Amino acid sequence: MWRHEQVLQYTGVPRVDSIDSAQQLIQNFRSRFREHRSGLVWAIASRSDGRVIGESSIFRLQEEHRKAEIGCTFGPSGWGRGYAREALTAVVKYLFNDLPFFRLNRLVAETDPRNASAIRLLESLGFRQEALLHDYYFERGQFVDQYIYTLLRREQNTPVGQ
Repeated sequence: MWRHEQVLQYTGVPRVDSIDSAQQLIQNFRSRFREHRSGLVWAIASRSDGRVIGESSIFRLQEEHRKAEIGCTFGPSGWGRGYAREALTAVVKYLFNDLPFFRLNRLVAETDPRNASAIRLLESLGFRQEALLHDYYFERGQFVDQYIYTLLRREQNTPVGQ
């Protein structure tokens, strides 16, 4: 999925065009958790054939502030099928109910304002737009804005336990 320009257009992830670059990306994901306990990435596989169609991640885990960020990316074969909603629903539930490190209070998601499908998804999950950061990242030769969406423990639509 990291080799498709349509997938990468709203991310800062470099294009993966070889096995070596894919292995390096996977190693970077692994080190976030193993070395820094600051992130975790799950592969999302199709139930029908077990093929990886996307990923969902948590990163920037900050125990002191009881917050984390989430994200997800799917290849074209996973678009428009509800997989992202299913994955993020499970991740949000895990983070607020079962995170073993600390009791999460604030969950953050960033998205490019042009990414209408991500905005719809986040809002449908109860996230609210908190900020628009202008020229926040320099990606693919240009500055891009970012929306900051948040979900607070107290603002969730459904109870998630203590």
